[in-house]
Amino acid sequence: MWPCILIISLIEPTFQTAMSPGYFPLFINVYMWIQLFVFNFLQLLVFKRYDFLKMYSFRLFYYLLWHIVWGSVRVDLLFP
Repeated sequence: MWPCILIISLIEPTFQTAMSPGYFPLFINVYMWIQLFVFNFLQLLVFKRYDFLKMYSFRLFYYLLWHIVWGSVRVDLLFP
């Protein structure tokens, strides 16, 4: 099971960093890759330990925090 979790965790971060625009510095792509890999790995651990619904809830909660809460705060900070 662990090789599958590791391989599946690699797919999204590798694809997103490979397809990201070339104007980002390397350290941003590396940071983005690590962040996405860790999140995907944790998500699959939740799935392994619990079930699909818990895994799906984990991802939705992350989206709520990252895209909704942080997105709103970020706009207010950047464009006062």
